[in-house]
Amino acid sequence: MRFLSLTSRRSALEAIRGGRFSQASDVWSWAVTVWEIWTGGAMPWSKCASSDEIVRQLEAGHRLPWPRLACPRRLYQLMLACWRTEPGARPTFAYLAERLD
Repeated sequence: MRFLSLTSRRSALEAIRGGRFSQASDVWSWAVTVWEIWTGGAMPWSKCASSDEIVRQLEAGHRLPWPRLACPRRLYQLMLACWRTEPGARPTFAYLAERLD
């Protein structure tokens, strides 16, 4: 079992699994930060006790929940796009800037 660090709560699946970081993994982490802001600072994956448990959740298709009370649905849809399993399927920062402008 891998220890759970603060960064693994915010890291893309490929970064947790194999330490592969890229602009696509940064997009994932950015979306987690946006989620944290809209939840008022909630801890991502707070019910997971290890990195392995987070990986299992992500591999099963689970993602952080929609913070319904505050977050516009359209913004949550962007977050979900940032959390796609395949790094190449995630939006770029240029696309995100355009959508959020």
